[in-house]
Amino acid sequence: DSSYCSGATYSVFIEALNLINPNYINNFSPAALEALKTQRADGSARPDNELFWGLWNNDFWGIYDAMVNYAGVGEVVSPYDAQPGDFMKIQWTASTGHFVVFLGWIKGANGLPVGVRYWSSNQGTNGYGESEHSISSIYALLVVRLSNPDNLSKLNPSQVITPLKVNQAGFVLK
Repeated sequence: DSSYCSGATYSVFIEALNLINPNYINNFSPAALEALKTQRADGSARPDNELFWGLWNNDFWGIYDAMVNYAGVGEVVSPYDAQPGDFMKIQWTASTGHFVVFLGWIKGANGLPVGVRYWSSNQGTNGYGESEHSISSIYALLVVRLSNPDNLSKLNPSQVITPLKVNQAGFVLK
């Protein structure tokens, strides 16, 4: 399995842009297009925290850093208001994290969420696929909805942001 969760969710993000407006690319400056690429112009991998992709790929709240803080194309929503297709960062109780596309809540007999269903690159699916986990295995969640995709055409790639750390964002479930 050579896929990984941030790359899987990023491909969904790019495909969503293509579905919303197949001509987006025509509205981007060369610098904005460069910011979205996963590699530098010389072909080397774009490091974490560098431009849009590097922010998305960082180990903490990358979807927030890229979509909300850097590009202004997304908004944070409460996990309980999440809709299928929203981007979610799960911080597990074991301290590792996972980038996913939210599919829905698994609800208990009382109607409250007891688990989450999502799509991503997962070990359990040996690559891309749907998975689910109990809320008891989750420490915190951050949900970002693509709400202002037109802002990408206004992206100023030279801006610098300070990426969030785990203890600065997210909805703690415990």
